[in-house]
Amino acid sequence: MGLMENLGAVASTYMDEKEKLQTAEEKRKRTRSGHGFWPHEVLRDSLIFGFMIAVLLFYAWLIPPPLHSAADPFAQAGFVFPDWYVLFSYGYLRWGEYLPQFDVPLGPVGDFFGQPSFPWNAAWWGAFLTGIPIGILALPPFLGGREKRPVEDPWFASAGVVYLAHIWFISVFSINIFLELYGKNRSDYCKLDSHGDLLCGTRDPWIADLFNAIPWVLTGILLWIMIYFIAKWLFNNAWGARFTPAHAKSLIIGAFVVATAATVVTYPVYDNGFWEARGLLTIADYQELEDMRSQPTDVQVAERTSFMDDQGFEGDIVPAAAWMEWNIYQPTRYYMIDFADNNGHQDLDGKVNGAQGIENYTGDETIWATGTFSITDEYWPEDNDFKTVPLDATCATRASEVIIDGGVST
Repeated sequence: MGLMENLGAVASTYMDEKEKLQTAEEKRKRTRSGHGFWPHEVLRDSLIFGFMIAVLLFYAWLIPPPLHSAADPFAQAGFVFPDWYVLFSYGYLRWGEYLPQFDVPLGPVGDFFGQPSFPWNAAWWGAFLTGIPIGILALPPFLGGREKRPVEDPWFASAGVVYLAHIWFISVFSINIFLELYGKNRSDYCKLDSHGDLLCGTRDPWIADLFNAIPWVLTGILLWIMIYFIAKWLFNNAWGARFTPAHAKSLIIGAFVVATAATVVTYPVYDNGFWEARGLLTIADYQELEDMRSQPTDVQVAERTSFMDDQGFEGDIVPAAAWMEWNIYQPTRYYMIDFADNNGHQDLDGKVNGAQGIENYTGDETIWATGTFSITDEYWPEDNDFKTVPLDATCATRASEVIIDGGVST
């Protein structure tokens, strides 16, 4: 019997065993059929082991460890993280920074110890949230019942997969600062080094985009599973025995189509950091971002390097438009506003794209002024015709004190 026939026999035996498990009563005697260690078990374990090694090698290639200089025993490391198996707890601790902080009254106990309340801060949130997955992990032995394979209880198996996925993602969240450093190591991201020269990343941008898309793809798979099981439960209750395996297969395909469409449509929202949803409540207030008036300018590098050639820049000037892709200047605006008048589009004396006025008044007077100025569209984007334009108004005062004829100062 060849290798393919052996695999076919294993698959057939598995399907027969699955059917027996699904049709068995509460108390049953399982008929066990064994397989030879060679080649069945060896082949199966080799495939699983090879898959795990492939995943590890993929991440090692995607995020290679840097070769830094020798560690200084008298200097603290820039980033200190716990061991990998407790990263989920560290993730909850960091997550607690975004959750509400409040004081918990202690009542008579607090009065006795001289502390009427204690602050429920990020540390307490981290400790509390860490206890949830630990408690779930310790709960199954106390639930009772008999052991079940995943095919016998898909809901319980799905819950386990969701649990592992959550632990994985909260662990990745805990080191997102570290991952951000490697996320910027892409060939289309540049900055100035300490010598004033242009320095760009080395990785192809599609690698970072792929790594960024993985969580949303897995979210789509989770949505697919949830849609299928919920719909299957509804149809089973509504149709009963009329709900056949053929209907279940059609339901799987339909759930896959719906989940795929939902994932594709909502991917721009995810890729934009859930901006309209305040970053899933990680952004407390937009006011600080709305007040940002910084803007890029042309930068002359100290020396022309190969990165200038790769980016297609001429001479030794990095244009202002390039910096818009690499830094954050006016995040709440879709179009950059030239508040600093770098383009020279303001003529304050001629009242074109701006105006100014100077008035003198004493300390007990109230001053106000009105006026008009014209706005041109010379520097507007070619594909837009704005109906309204934001106005940035500033007021500067200068006080002076004069004593007239030895009298009271004014």
